[in-house]
Amino acid sequence: MIQNQGEMKLQHNHIKNKIMDFKKTLLEELDLQDIPNEKKKELLEKTADVVFGNVLLQLLNELNDEEAKELNRLLEAEKQDEAGHFLYNKFPNLDQMFDAEIKRIKEKLINEK
Repeated sequence: MIQNQGEMKLQHNHIKNKIMDFKKTLLEELDLQDIPNEKKKELLEKTADVVFGNVLLQLLNELNDEEAKELNRLLEAEKQDEAGHFLYNKFPNLDQMFDAEIKRIKEKLINEK
């Protein structure tokens, strides 16, 4: 399933919006609105990195060697749009994978509060 540039951008933006929504609700649910902005930003960035990292590890475990090399090549060349296209073609359920990981991390953080 080949997608055009517009569809790739929409998918990339969709994932970014998921992460932004996650950050906002996490602040509210952990009652962190009153901490200094710098600390808030640091916490949210680290949490978003964990979400991305965990999903990427899941994806890498499902790729064969050639596919993993191709993804690595795209990421090292900073071709995020092409890497996104590659991943969405290989994993049509990518959105659901991010949703599940966001939910898992959020529940873990709330339970540890």
